[in-house]
Amino acid sequence: MGACAGKHSYIKSELRDVYLPEPIKNNNNNNDLIVKFRESQNPGNKNLPKIYRMSYLSSDFDPKAFDFSDDLCQHILSYLCWEDRLRLECVCTQWRRLMYNSVNTIDYPIPRQAFPNSEIIRQDRYWLFVSRQVLRKCHFLRHVKLWPVCDSEVLMILAKNCQNLETIEWRFHNMKPVRRELLNNITDNCGHCLTSVKLRELANDEFHSESGLSVLIVYSEFLVNVNSVTVSIDSDKCLKYFILLADIYRDRITSLTLRLKFSTFYTQLDETFETIAQFQGLKSLHLIIESDNALDLDLTLGANILHENCPQLIHLSLEIRDSIRCPSAPVLISIQSLVKLESLYLTLRCTDIELGSLKSLQSLTHLTQLSILYTNLSDEHMNEIHDNCPYLQKLKLITRQNLSNESLYSISHLKFLVDLRIYCTPYCVLNITDTGVCQVLNNCQHIRNILFECGVQISQLTLLTLNALANSIPKTAFKFSFCWQRSVDIGDRYDQWSRLPAHELWPELLCLPENLTIVCREYFVGKCGTSMANAVQNYEK
Repeated sequence: MGACAGKHSYIKSELRDVYLPEPIKNNNNNNDLIVKFRESQNPGNKNLPKIYRMSYLSSDFDPKAFDFSDDLCQHILSYLCWEDRLRLECVCTQWRRLMYNSVNTIDYPIPRQAFPNSEIIRQDRYWLFVSRQVLRKCHFLRHVKLWPVCDSEVLMILAKNCQNLETIEWRFHNMKPVRRELLNNITDNCGHCLTSVKLRELANDEFHSESGLSVLIVYSEFLVNVNSVTVSIDSDKCLKYFILLADIYRDRITSLTLRLKFSTFYTQLDETFETIAQFQGLKSLHLIIESDNALDLDLTLGANILHENCPQLIHLSLEIRDSIRCPSAPVLISIQSLVKLESLYLTLRCTDIELGSLKSLQSLTHLTQLSILYTNLSDEHMNEIHDNCPYLQKLKLITRQNLSNESLYSISHLKFLVDLRIYCTPYCVLNITDTGVCQVLNNCQHIRNILFECGVQISQLTLLTLNALANSIPKTAFKFSFCWQRSVDIGDRYDQWSRLPAHELWPELLCLPENLTIVCREYFVGKCGTSMANAVQNYEK
């Protein structure tokens, strides 16, 4: 035993002479010792550190003190891609044990693009096998997407290894027969946390919604804790399935995403809204409406039905796609009866639809988040927005019209505004200047994030105002993003296609406060009048 200990001490001293640096006397009265390498020690290894603490050189030095803790090791391994995870999990037992603990979302099977340097894995012979092996090791998986296949073996792996599963997203076009006891096993192991089931179609033209709805209905006794569902309806037969689904899940569902595709096989909008109204505990509704042919719809009746039967509805996302028209009333007037809404997201992709005036939102006294995507959104819609939506905290506007300082003057009266985002395409919209931006910064006391995805003419005045605002509240983070275009005099001095740092135009960008981040996006206008982004630069301390 003593000989063995002596041998180990000899090896330890030998390694210390070879790898540890030479100590240098420290004049400070502390316990630290500044050290450096002699040139004769490992001249070829330039990656060794050159500064150590004295505790590392003490006689009671414990090599185990250098071991990474599981938390730190898991955090570092979380940055690896799939290809690196498969290769590096063989390094040691700790890495093998922690390699997949940070994976909480996975697409099954893993996309082939995740293995760019492994031609063997990308082959059909090994691709699904590797995906299954990875799935077995993800014990802390929360969200899984079963896209091409959903067979019994995959569900068996989920039931056995993934006991923290919260969301399952299925696509049924290639679904193989699934035994009932497998879903029973999943619910036994994951039933306490499984809350969301999404039934997605393969593509926009392929719904396969009947099979998806039938699965939710048949296995409803196992999905007892599910409160979020995503389904699609494209025929009267699917509507009958949906009515049966609503009768079973009426007390469970709080979040519903519903895609309605009207055609000659499906035209019953009123009955659809009456079915949605059966979910009396519904809090969030995402509704997508589209049609193969031109179709006139009246949303007023549907909104009144939801108001009478869904008293807890506070979030509404309405997307109306091409071929849909609302001739009876503008969209905002149609939904003004939903007085308890706190967030409203409108996406109107059809140019034949009229948005209406924001005065219709005066009845929505609890509205704090508003997002509008509308091609013809202009300054006129923003007039007196502070009187119509006085408690807005987040505002997002997307349009192809030229918004100007007039919109910012109205927005600046929103005293509770925190997040403002404006998107105007093309970028060459130069009607927003320092005057409007500073008006928002000075009047909106709670503003924290401003994004202008459009052409903006700003100068040092805006940057100085941002610096003053950030310095006044040093513990709060601020972010300002804008787009800019080179002027004529700058184009004569620099090559048009070369990257021009924004700090050459605004030197203040190099001395920002710690809590301020500014994102500059340069764009240029092509010969055909099109606009393109050229470079994105982030400035922060």
